[in-house]
Amino acid sequence: MLTIEPGFVDTPMTHGLIRANSPLVATPERVARDIDRAIRRRKNTLYTPWFWRPIMAVIRLIPEPLLKRLKL
Repeated sequence: MLTIEPGFVDTPMTHGLIRANSPLVATPERVARDIDRAIRRRKNTLYTPWFWRPIMAVIRLIPEPLLKRLKL
């Protein structure tokens, strides 16, 4: 079973939330390629784009009471 942890994907639903040409935004085609590759490699978890893995690792290290007070 594959768990997909996507970052921001440039779709109509995210339009206006973040700039479309931002480096933090992935195209649907890019995300689809990453998902296809993860399925073929039998991965358990996929962070797409790749740079979301270290970002989420840092966020997970923040204690929950502090995280709730942050405006992320």
